[in-house]
Amino acid sequence: MLFHKGIKFRLLTYIITSTVVVFGLIIFHNIYISSKFLLKNVKQNAKEITISSVNKIEGVLLSVEKITQTQALLLELNNYNEESIKNILYNIVKNNKEIYGSCIAFEPYSFSEKEYLKSFYYFKSHNSVEFKDLSKKNYNYYLWDWYQIPKAINKPYWTEPYFDKDAGNIIMSTYSVPFYKKTANGKILKGIVTIDISLEWLSKLVDSIKFYKTGYAFLISQTGTIITHPTKDFIMNESIFSLADEANQPYLGKIGKEMIEGKSGFYKVVPVTTKKDSWMYYEPLPSTKWSLAVIFPENELYADLHGLFLSLILISIIGLLLLIFLIITVARNITDPVKKLARATVEIGNGNFNVKLPQINKNDEIAQLNRSINGMQIDLKKYLHNFEEQTISKEKMINELQIAHDIQVSFIPRTYPAFPHLTNIDIHGQVDTAKEVGGDLFDYFLIDNHKLCITISDVSSFGMTASLFMAFARTIIRARAQKPLILKEIIAEINKDLCTDNTKTFSLTLFIGIVNLKTGDFEYCNANHLSPLLIQENEKVAILDTYQNESLGLNYDTNFITNKITLKQNDLIVLFTDGVTEAINEDAEFYGIERLKESINFQKQREETTKIITEFLIEGVKIFVGKAEQTDDITVLTFKYKG
Repeated sequence: MLFHKGIKFRLLTYIITSTVVVFGLIIFHNIYISSKFLLKNVKQNAKEITISSVNKIEGVLLSVEKITQTQALLLELNNYNEESIKNILYNIVKNNKEIYGSCIAFEPYSFSEKEYLKSFYYFKSHNSVEFKDLSKKNYNYYLWDWYQIPKAINKPYWTEPYFDKDAGNIIMSTYSVPFYKKTANGKILKGIVTIDISLEWLSKLVDSIKFYKTGYAFLISQTGTIITHPTKDFIMNESIFSLADEANQPYLGKIGKEMIEGKSGFYKVVPVTTKKDSWMYYEPLPSTKWSLAVIFPENELYADLHGLFLSLILISIIGLLLLIFLIITVARNITDPVKKLARATVEIGNGNFNVKLPQINKNDEIAQLNRSINGMQIDLKKYLHNFEEQTISKEKMINELQIAHDIQVSFIPRTYPAFPHLTNIDIHGQVDTAKEVGGDLFDYFLIDNHKLCITISDVSSFGMTASLFMAFARTIIRARAQKPLILKEIIAEINKDLCTDNTKTFSLTLFIGIVNLKTGDFEYCNANHLSPLLIQENEKVAILDTYQNESLGLNYDTNFITNKITLKQNDLIVLFTDGVTEAINEDAEFYGIERLKESINFQKQREETTKIITEFLIEGVKIFVGKAEQTDDITVLTFKYKG
């Protein structure tokens, strides 16, 4: 188990694990947020580029529409002869570089009663403008979509891109506007005015759109036919729907449907040409109902982000290695003295009281523990010396018990009043041992100028080793209580110290509390000890509400729970051991908690010192026991908070 490992190993494990988790969360959170932000910006950039390109194309198409509509209007308002019509068409084609050709085609016998069909068509050929008559029988413009559809719907119309063999031999799209002749019976269709645009300039414009290194754009018609594309074989031969079927990508067909419906969108796709994860943004051309799309690979989109991710990983690894080095260094400075102290205490526990303690030139908790152990070592050596002297005239067991008794007594506070300079407290305790060496102990000491620590405890055994265990416990309690920790951490540290090398499996019940003498705040923890009694003015004697934690020295990783109250003026707390309530008289009756409450109630109305109250309570137990054998220590600690 991890808690059986050394402090250095556990410290390294806990900190490195938590650091890796925190660093990992930070890195992946940053990457996640950055990718979202990057994708949002890319979508906006793609949208702006696409809309900008759409606006360029629309500008050309709208100018074409305006010219064509103007021609139709002029033809309706004026009577033009053949020469004037040719001049108009010639100038339109010559002076507009985006226009490939322009045509005026008349209804049958509409231009002349002698001619069934009549048309005039001018178009660019190399660097000149040429004329072609589309009225020839082999062409028959009357049947083409650019003539039939606007005639049928009575409004302008952009044709689907098509290849016109007889009218220029190029891929083009035609904008057709019908013009009419006004009569007494209404308007009569007179003919169709058209302007052709070559898709060559449109392909160049779309091909010039670049996004990242290999991004490209393409254009589809209102039926989904591919008009421009870097893959030339797709132009006029494939549609977005045919590509979706061939690549088995149904979602591409759904996107194509949105495109021909005039919608815009931003989707993740896998192009049939590159077969790499990519993103596509598309925007409609309102005038022609075509749609322009921009595609760019995802790996190029996240290239910088991947570089950032690798940089963060590298920095984190370097930082982690530095942190490991620092932890090992710091842990070594902390654990090496502790290891030396642990070895020394083992020697002391084995009876070698002359073992040399490590030299610690610091003023921290370890140094305090070292001084406490040194003091214990000196006391033990002193009592051992006395023990050796007394073995001359007494039996070994008597001497051992007497020395242990002296050790126990030496640790019991006997000065009264305990703190003459503090007028707001009164505290006194007394132990009446059942044998020469008992297992009870109480203690009180100042942590700082305004915090008092009080304890009462009971070892689960008797004899010399139990007394030594109690002495060690008392030293540990004092050392740990001085640390700047909260109470639950203090008692946890005490428990760990008592668990270490506890080969005798002693256990210790302990009640420990810390009183803030300024505010009256009293925080306490009960480790399987009897709950103290609380006596307040005008209130009955009550058992102090405590959470019963398990005894100390048994489980290394016990989690302790504390309680808190605020003491009022003249509140009295009586702490005691089971030697009080479990005292038995000659009739085999237990003294019990109720008799203890009655004794306290007897003293309650009297303004007595804690010394008098303590002696009164112990004397009451001894009177109750009478001539019966006392089987356990009788210990009482009384504390009054004067406010």
